[in-house]
Amino acid sequence: MEDILKGRIIRKRKHGDVIFLDLRNKNGVEQLALRKSYFGDDYESFKDKIHIGDIVEVSGDYFTSNTGTNTLGIHTYDVLTQCHSPSKIKTRPNIDTRRNNRGFDLLTSQESLERFNKIGKLTSVLRMYLYEQGFIEMDTGILRNTTDTSKARDFTTIANWNKQELYIRKSTEQKLKQLMVGGLEDIFELGKVFRNEDVGKEFSPEFTALELYKTFGVYEDLLDLMKGMLKRIDNEIGIPRTKPSEFEEIGFYDYINGEIGMDSRVIKLEELNDKIPFNKRKNYPMDEESRGYFLHDLFESLIQEERDRNITIIGYPKEITVLSKRFENDPSLSEEFRMFVRGGSYCYGCTELIDYEEQKKRIEEQTKFWGKNEKKLDDNFIEMLKIGLPPCAGLGLSLERLQAVYLDLDDVRDVIAFPLKK
Repeated sequence: MEDILKGRIIRKRKHGDVIFLDLRNKNGVEQLALRKSYFGDDYESFKDKIHIGDIVEVSGDYFTSNTGTNTLGIHTYDVLTQCHSPSKIKTRPNIDTRRNNRGFDLLTSQESLERFNKIGKLTSVLRMYLYEQGFIEMDTGILRNTTDTSKARDFTTIANWNKQELYIRKSTEQKLKQLMVGGLEDIFELGKVFRNEDVGKEFSPEFTALELYKTFGVYEDLLDLMKGMLKRIDNEIGIPRTKPSEFEEIGFYDYINGEIGMDSRVIKLEELNDKIPFNKRKNYPMDEESRGYFLHDLFESLIQEERDRNITIIGYPKEITVLSKRFENDPSLSEEFRMFVRGGSYCYGCTELIDYEEQKKRIEEQTKFWGKNEKKLDDNFIEMLKIGLPPCAGLGLSLERLQAVYLDLDDVRDVIAFPLKK
């Protein structure tokens, strides 16, 4: 029985009375051979049918070429789709064109094609791992009537039916928590979120976020879950040079204190501000209510320089993550972890705050600090907290950053099919 292959012809070369072709499909690149010894008088007419870029179906028998390459000797050759711009396939476009028109990138680079196949596989591995751990997937929608607690700027639009302003979601957290109050347990959502911020190597205004909640869990449970997920990805995708599943754990204050050689809990705010790079300083009020914000900015400036270490930070200033429970032995920090590879954060997890009074107070404090309009916050979320959110732990992850880590890429735009231009 003859073998059958389908795919696109990406290369053609003549060697005596044999025309060698490279056919590419999802399995990789196969070498084909059109031999005059097989076709005889029909060889010339068959030869004229072959064009770079055509999608074809071929059948034949395998043999080993003189160079030792496994090759399909063509017996039949049918054109399924004709390519009318073969020159486009022969020329590798520049990086801007590759990002703007990913189709050309994939056509001209086997490496890019394999990369996006890996991206799809990694997403599938992540989902399957969560299903195996007993989590169920939700969809909370993209348009919102209200903003949320994230300090990132909103994308907004106007509804035609009532001329009211709508918000494009920055997070799925509050909606998922409302579902948990309603009785759903161990849920996650993997979907697009939108933040009207910068475009660059580490940031995209549109990205894919994993938000996950484990009922009756604490942050340590999700740290273990994340370790298991990374090991699974190691096994299925391969271990990159950065070895993201191997990291050291260190407390938030211990890390900062070790870097600056001082106790960041008691250092004067003026001194703390001086240790933040000048171009990253904010005009926070010089009072103790701002200490967490100063520490956050200092920490970010320090961790970004970590290019040779994978670090998981335990604890984070409560002012930054207002939806997280505080440590009982150190109320200045939230019970959470943040994972960093090459100085970039791609995952965090926390024990969720379920106390209604404290949650309302902390949201109001952050809203006032950032100058948001309190009326635009989600009253339904606060009302559901009154009913009672079950004890739980939450995890958030940027899928694009995780993909970039596992593909040894420094720019998230290279894992996004069609990234936005600067």
